[in-house]
Amino acid sequence: MLGAASSVAGASPAAAATFSVSSTVGWQQTTINLTAGDTYSVAYESGTWTVDYRNFPYVGPEGYSNSVDQKIYQGCKYDPKVNYAVLLGVIGDSATAFPIDEGGVFTANSTGPLYLRVNDDDACLGDNAGSVTMYISPFQHLSDGTASIYAGYSLHPNQGTVSYATAQWKVPAVSCASSSFKERSQVAVWVGLWGGPNNAPGTYESNIWLPQAGTVSQCARFGPISHSVYQAVYQMYNSRTATDFKPLFDVNANDTMFAQVEYVGTHQGELKFWYDVTDKNTGAQSQNYFYTSKGVTPSDAAYQGGVIVERVMKDPKTGISGYLPKFSPINISHIGVGQDSATTNEWTGYRWDMKGYAKTEPLTSSPNQGGSFSVTWQHA
Repeated sequence: MLGAASSVAGASPAAAATFSVSSTVGWQQTTINLTAGDTYSVAYESGTWTVDYRNFPYVGPEGYSNSVDQKIYQGCKYDPKVNYAVLLGVIGDSATAFPIDEGGVFTANSTGPLYLRVNDDDACLGDNAGSVTMYISPFQHLSDGTASIYAGYSLHPNQGTVSYATAQWKVPAVSCASSSFKERSQVAVWVGLWGGPNNAPGTYESNIWLPQAGTVSQCARFGPISHSVYQAVYQMYNSRTATDFKPLFDVNANDTMFAQVEYVGTHQGELKFWYDVTDKNTGAQSQNYFYTSKGVTPSDAAYQGGVIVERVMKDPKTGISGYLPKFSPINISHIGVGQDSATTNEWTGYRWDMKGYAKTEPLTSSPNQGGSFSVTWQHA
């Protein structure tokens, strides 16, 4: 079916790679081999293409919309079940192609090199133009390192614990392609306190608590279609009994948000916290107390504090760490991490990097002095 597909020359074991796919050529072998049962991610980076440069516009690997697709002669599709210009993939000599469009997470059902092409039959490539660039990598599971799902900064005072964390940002807009290829996907921005030296937020190694509040931008699937959903959220996360974020109210992409989490003492043996999440555009606000269970020490829940950009940890159905949707750059400012009664002026700082997924820019100043930093999307 693929011509050169039976040869694996030039393909190496799976490693992160960027690959340009031309619309004027059929199946094109990428530089990596996939292994049956392993999980991989593919992400759209740049470029556009068209299946008819004289009559139809250039689009990305998500292909043409249904309304445009219906205007194109249907006899030239490589896969008649998928719209024109959708990026297709196949593994080795397999006869089964699958739609990739803008990318996502998938488990290889066979072993061999990954091939990519535009959804347009070989006999009809003459009027095509353009190319798209995709990023392909083995998928990093949570067990590969908790820091890979977090970006941002935190601080720990050399004496005592943290009393509060505050920050301001705009709700990141996410791109949700209309494909069932994608797994669960979201990007969350939150302020919070958490416990343990050198522990990433939400680590499973010890009994760490994490009171947090912020926003979630996610792609929610309804059948084969993904829709963007934006919500203000809070969570009292316990590493031993992890729970999802709890929604507070709907927000809009690019709304300016303010959030604060504060440790206010104890109540009947429980640690007591206060959160405040405010949408400065609409005036919507939620404030309330939330609590740990009894017997938790301040170091378990307020050892450090900071501002974090997070990708979803693990899909409860598949067990796969979540896909990071493409999001608009996030600039986090007005950062405050401190103590109500300062017992020390010395702090230890931590930087959390979502390596391979999002880039964390350096702080403009210390995060307990109103500093700012940005996080930009890199890959799925």
